[in-house]
Amino acid sequence: MHSTSALTFASNDTIFVAGTRRHLYLWNIASEQLLRAVDAHFGRILNLQSISNPHQNLLISSSIDHSIKIWNMENIFEKSYSISTMDQPIERILIAKNNPSLAVVQTRKYLGIWDIRAHRFITTLVANVHGAVVTDCLLSADGKTIIAVESDTLLVWELRTQSVVHSLPAPSVHQIVFLYREHFLGVVYKQVDTPEHKVARFAVYSLPSFEPHFSYEYPCRMFREATLMKDGRTVCLVVLFKGHDSLQTIDVVEKLFKHKFRPRQVKKQKDVIVHRVIGSPTNSNHIIVMDGDARGCVWDMKNRKLLRVLPNFNGVVSTDGKLGLYAPTKGGLYIIDMKSGSTLRTLIGAVAEGVNDVITAFTPNCLHVLYYHNGHKTLRCYRVSDGSLVGTFRPHAQLTCWTADARGQDGSLLTTVLYDDLVYEEVKLKLAQLPSRKHLADYLHVPYGTSQVDEIFDVRNLGAVTAAVTRFKSLIGGGTNSKKSQVCSIQ
Repeated sequence: MHSTSALTFASNDTIFVAGTRRHLYLWNIASEQLLRAVDAHFGRILNLQSISNPHQNLLISSSIDHSIKIWNMENIFEKSYSISTMDQPIERILIAKNNPSLAVVQTRKYLGIWDIRAHRFITTLVANVHGAVVTDCLLSADGKTIIAVESDTLLVWELRTQSVVHSLPAPSVHQIVFLYREHFLGVVYKQVDTPEHKVARFAVYSLPSFEPHFSYEYPCRMFREATLMKDGRTVCLVVLFKGHDSLQTIDVVEKLFKHKFRPRQVKKQKDVIVHRVIGSPTNSNHIIVMDGDARGCVWDMKNRKLLRVLPNFNGVVSTDGKLGLYAPTKGGLYIIDMKSGSTLRTLIGAVAEGVNDVITAFTPNCLHVLYYHNGHKTLRCYRVSDGSLVGTFRPHAQLTCWTADARGQDGSLLTTVLYDDLVYEEVKLKLAQLPSRKHLADYLHVPYGTSQVDEIFDVRNLGAVTAAVTRFKSLIGGGTNSKKSQVCSIQ
């Protein structure tokens, strides 16, 4: 056995506990027998401390994963039952717009369905269990349909029956996107992909029939994603025209080519390499062309006119279109005025922290800014109104993605609540309605919240499963009432 780093006695000196790496080992001192090994933390255990008195019999463990756990020693020897969870790193998280309790997480091998309100893993979706590769997925607003690209096949999943209702061969898909209030589906294909020549194809399918509606092939310097404008029916593509990057807008409903031009600031400018295009959240004719990692230009597509230059801008814009973010990799975080391009507020000043990967985003209501620093491995939240730090959260693993209302390197879906009572006056009431905060609901005398996820799935066999589980628990428990094990995790 490896050398232990933490030792203690528990249960009135009758149990010897050793913490080795991330596991807890418990021995009976009288019989010198190993009673149990517990997978306690995500990282190495640093310290152990026990509390034994007539009213409490606890074990406290701290770990390098930045968590402290309090164990009830009276129930730690109960039998454990494994629960299916994600075993692949999460690449993307989608939340249903009209059913925010349902989340779809994308991994490389399959899709996972979660009830994020109850933090309950429901099921996995995969068509080829022997070697699937999932590259992209979309979730409908009502949370009843998922469109995914799996092993060069476009699949349409119905969540109620957890079955594939449509499939279409789709080799070399670069992007899929909903169009025109989910009446159409846009797909960008890598039609020709060689070092000398690249040709993309933008295809539009009608939903739910999946019949071809429109198709357009165009040469490109590199494959970039199609940008959907605010009206939901206009798409902007980056095409290669006469050896230069140009912008092409298409009305996918009317199958109409609208505008095409080179985004040059001055006519003498030789070439502009478009890194990506961002649609304005407030104007269907305005786009933001990113010609660098931290530089953008706002263009009027209808009049082909340059409106303003954003010299310090990372491509993150608020939903109202008024604010933007600038977070250089060397350190710092600034709120940008999108009308003038000037710095409106400094959240983190210029600090010398080396080059690190940072991820920034506005909350959907534009009241807070989220900032993840790969070096510090912390997620910080700032209030937009006064620039003050609301809180800092240190997750147990490196974050890889988040979404509007919930990032995981180790295959776990982590949900957090932004508690800022100065902005959200009802946050305590909403927090009490979560299933994990029933003690707060009892204290505030509010009813428990209910989940809407089960309404989407076929739960006809739930009664039989519940009866079988109840009978099994009565057999192993002998008909007596046993106290449930509880674990308190402090981040």
